[in-house]
Amino acid sequence: MEAVDYLLRIHRKLYKALESADLTATQRSDIISQSEHEDSFPALSSSGSVSLYEVERCQQLSATILTDHQYLEKTPLCAILKQKAPQQYRIRAKLRSYKPKKLFQSVKLHCPKCYSLQEVPHEGNLDIILQDAATQSPDNKLQNTSLYDSEIWTTKDQGGRKVVVHFVKNSGILPLSNECLVLIEGGMLGEIFKLSNKFHSVIPVRSGPEDLELLDLSAPFLIQGKVFYYGCKQCSNLRPIQNLNSVIDKTSWIPSSVAEVLGIVPLEYVFVMTFTFDDGTGVLEAYLKDSEKFFQVPASEVLIDDDLQKNMDMIMDMFCPSGIKIDAYPWLECFIRSYSVTNGMEQQICYQIFDTTVAEDLI
Repeated sequence: MEAVDYLLRIHRKLYKALESADLTATQRSDIISQSEHEDSFPALSSSGSVSLYEVERCQQLSATILTDHQYLEKTPLCAILKQKAPQQYRIRAKLRSYKPKKLFQSVKLHCPKCYSLQEVPHEGNLDIILQDAATQSPDNKLQNTSLYDSEIWTTKDQGGRKVVVHFVKNSGILPLSNECLVLIEGGMLGEIFKLSNKFHSVIPVRSGPEDLELLDLSAPFLIQGKVFYYGCKQCSNLRPIQNLNSVIDKTSWIPSSVAEVLGIVPLEYVFVMTFTFDDGTGVLEAYLKDSEKFFQVPASEVLIDDDLQKNMDMIMDMFCPSGIKIDAYPWLECFIRSYSVTNGMEQQICYQIFDTTVAEDLI
């Protein structure tokens, strides 16, 4: 009942906003023209549930906002499903369903160079990678260089594991902790978390033949607070840690700058979801791959902030509420683009949402 009451309040708010608007003659003409265009398509939904009652369509504002391409006219889904790719469309529809239901599962890592998608590493798997790296003894010759000062200690348990923390200097001077980059060698995940809470940035490393090296890119190449930054194994060409010398005076450890000097193609956190739209003329599945524009929340932060996850859950419950008929769902206005995908001998047309964002009133 709470979802129904909330939805009704939103509908009343949107209705009053439209009712009080002073429409110009041109705006009225556009609405009439749009209604005539939509009347030329069948009013019976393929799902048999979404009404195309025109008064209702005009009185309801959209729960999403278009950020570009406003010149595009709305196209019914039944017409889109008959056309070839590639094309761009503006649609007005309701969200019949979406996947995944657990929104934190929608966050993936995307390579902007090879376009690969991968899962965000689980903390348990990451701890195993760090444990394997910790079996290698630190090389004393790689400690206390012109780039960093080093501190070493031996754990009381775990077989006397040696841990080295290298504090990167700026012009030969150690900066304040909130500005300092530290390199940790032989550290476990818990120790890395402690360092990331105190220092600006942390990089897990190991001793190489001639210099400190990054771990396998299954581990993050940089940690800032609770955000872990990963690189693409396929596209990166790792360089020695000493290359950090070239950015010490030019950056406050910006992840993209660190990645560039270390030969890393950074992966970006993205939301990957499937939306099933229904406008009364047809049903269409569209793919959402977005880093922060759609929800106006960085995908990297959703995994570490429970409040952001709750906000996203609230937004999706508003778009697709349970326990009521789809006719009562809010309308969503979106841009989608079609593209062709070859699967074996078959070619399939897919659709992706773009240049669309959640209305600010709902965030």
